[in-house]
Amino acid sequence: MANMRHRHSIHVTHSLSATDAVSDSISPLSNKHRPSLQSSLPHGGLIIFSFLIVYISAFAAVTFWNTWLPQPKGLSAPLSEFSENRTRLVLDKIMDFGYRPVGTKANEELTPKYLLEQIEQIKASKAEGVSVDVDIQKPSGAFGLNFIAQFQNIYANVTNILVKVSPCNATIEALNNSLMISSHYDAAIGGAAASDDGVNIAIMVELLRIFVLDPPKHATLVFNFNGAEETIMQAAHGFITQHPWTDTIRAFINLEAAGAGGRELLFQTGSDELAMAYAEGAKYPHASIIAQELFQSGIIPADTDYRIYRDFGFVAGMDFAYIANGYVYHTALDDVSRIQLGSIQRLGENIVGIVNVLGNEPGRLEKVANNLQTSRAFFADVMGFTMITASKEMTFMLCSGVLIVALIYLVLSKITFSERLTAFVLLMRCYGAALASSLTIGILLSVYAPLSWYSQPYLAGALFISPALAAMVHQLILVLEKVKTPLLMLWRLQESLLEAVMCVWMAGLAICMQLGLISSYVLALWVIFPISGQILSQFLMNFRIYSASIYLIISLSAIMIPVVHTMCCFAVALMFFIPLLGRSGPVLPPDLVLSILINPYSDDCPKRIMVQHVYRKVVLANGKVKTDSGLWVNSLDFRGLDPIKSYMKRTQWKYDHMHVAPTELYEHAEVYGHMPWSLPVKHILPEDKSWYLSAAPPKLPDDSHEANLQVLSSTYSKTTNRRTIHFVFTGPSHMNLFIDAKKTNLTSWSMGNGVSGPVAEAEDAYILQFCSGIVPASYQFWIEAESNEPINVAFVGHFLEATTSEMNEFASVLPTWTTLASAVSTWTTMQI
Repeated sequence: MANMRHRHSIHVTHSLSATDAVSDSISPLSNKHRPSLQSSLPHGGLIIFSFLIVYISAFAAVTFWNTWLPQPKGLSAPLSEFSENRTRLVLDKIMDFGYRPVGTKANEELTPKYLLEQIEQIKASKAEGVSVDVDIQKPSGAFGLNFIAQFQNIYANVTNILVKVSPCNATIEALNNSLMISSHYDAAIGGAAASDDGVNIAIMVELLRIFVLDPPKHATLVFNFNGAEETIMQAAHGFITQHPWTDTIRAFINLEAAGAGGRELLFQTGSDELAMAYAEGAKYPHASIIAQELFQSGIIPADTDYRIYRDFGFVAGMDFAYIANGYVYHTALDDVSRIQLGSIQRLGENIVGIVNVLGNEPGRLEKVANNLQTSRAFFADVMGFTMITASKEMTFMLCSGVLIVALIYLVLSKITFSERLTAFVLLMRCYGAALASSLTIGILLSVYAPLSWYSQPYLAGALFISPALAAMVHQLILVLEKVKTPLLMLWRLQESLLEAVMCVWMAGLAICMQLGLISSYVLALWVIFPISGQILSQFLMNFRIYSASIYLIISLSAIMIPVVHTMCCFAVALMFFIPLLGRSGPVLPPDLVLSILINPYSDDCPKRIMVQHVYRKVVLANGKVKTDSGLWVNSLDFRGLDPIKSYMKRTQWKYDHMHVAPTELYEHAEVYGHMPWSLPVKHILPEDKSWYLSAAPPKLPDDSHEANLQVLSSTYSKTTNRRTIHFVFTGPSHMNLFIDAKKTNLTSWSMGNGVSGPVAEAEDAYILQFCSGIVPASYQFWIEAESNEPINVAFVGHFLEATTSEMNEFASVLPTWTTLASAVSTWTTMQI
């Protein structure tokens, strides 16, 4: 290798052909310094076959690792051991209660009653001396939140079922240091909620059964069976800000779902100590610092109770979620059949191990509390067998060491700067051609076959990469055709390209480290292992035990670890992000990101549709009222509603001219649009991409309570130029209030005790979301506005369990590859 790297003078011929420039700048070696391996070259077929074997083997290993689940334990398993089959009995019972959004009978009465019965049965079986306390909390409150948009989240009478387990002869340390386990049993609009989050509630019941028999010796356990998470984390806020048990909580474990079944992923942790505890206690580890940094960057439009416990309770925690099969997330397809055998067993056993590590070691929870929010640890699992953890400082020290080794390697290299620069130009051409080809495919698909890859993520990845690889190979062929003496120059070209790629990885590594990203370690893998292969090659050449075949084996072996690890990361990314693109709204064409020519939807990977039977009313200043009604239909993916147009021919909306977007009911009556939004997502689901199908006014059940906003008093002070208005707002469990911000500036209000004042307006409106566990809901509050001008407001009521004949007619003609979420909604706007 030393002979091969001997530097010669390089003559670069200026040419109009870029390929000529590349070939000319890679100089042939003199016969005197020609290494022995140049006398032969591996057969092209052997090279291709070897690379295929490596990548197919890596793919097979990653696929097996990604799908393997432990054997579930049966009903006869000892009560001291976690049993998936016992857990499924609890889950089945919860699912029998039906649709469980906040405010429904299933969520407010049936599920809590059943859980309390289970808790009392478990309490009766506790070990002697173990203390089990039960409390039911019904908190009310409010808090401002920047999630999707800025809004105020107001809640009343939501439910937390709380259980505290203290060990026998509990020490002061155990009583003053609690570990909380939390999940929620309420459902999202349209969701069956087996995985999100019924299964985790059932897992908590089984965990409680285990720990009343043998609780940790140095900690108290608090179980929070949470009844209002899908309403944007309301019950968690009520607990962590109002309940007396929170004073001793030092850490928490939050159980969530963004899919159904499979392996749960630890995707957030708030303390290095917790990451270490997971590494020690998890029997089947699956964790990634990459997932944590992606989630906390805000790229993923989702949040969990973890955020509330962290930001309002100042407690460190761990956030776990099922991420497989995200196609059924928040849909009616999220039933028990989607949860694979073994997925419950692995999560349950992992939590048991973590709790025992944190609770059975003296002072462990105190360490977590004393190092609050120091989530500076690197953590990643190794093929699900074990965990690697390190501090951020150690991780960056190792990455810096990789950079130093790489720089030394480049300085000592016999490849000239000119050769390296020319190889870099070739590399950029390859990348540019790859990007151009894949973007072309993406653009063509977004025009002619949008979302056609949606139901086949693995084919999507393969067929998206294929045109990119073809374009890169084409660029290399153009260069190789210009090489005048291939045998002499090919090895030099290979080393030049290797070092050019290495420079790219090094630059990326340096940038990521400068940004403070612990996930920069992935780039370090792609630097250090190829370098190690090259150093080993040089070492063997010095002992004259080197050949082209040996070089090929070393090169393939050197990239094996980064290839497998990168595949693991991509498997998780595909599993999570492809289903996410199916509910990212009709604005961004995801085909520019992925591409594949196949059928877009299937029964298991459905198209998501939201339909609301709407009654709209505008109350004019003169007291007159204008109204209309119809079905408001939204598609949650980029293809919009065109795929279901033909199915409408069997309904009263069979003509195309009926499929129109909603318009203003009255001029200048718009406040955050002119439709009944349940969440502030108007920027994600533009109204002009939806349908408003004319229909008769919805008929609500006799016991329904329509939304009504009443002004109790209004006073104005000329001295301060402030107007104070007191309201009473009544109606169904889910309501919204939108206050115009184009002409109105709010200076104060009573929500959240007025601590932080009005939240910043979003899209020219102050947005307030109300949710109650008791119907009819009733709120009294006041606002203070600058000036005495009239204020435009719109208020909305949602009836999640109601249905109408028009909604049934619409749903009856939809194909099986769609899934529907529905509600009856009222929208009223007026001046006050």
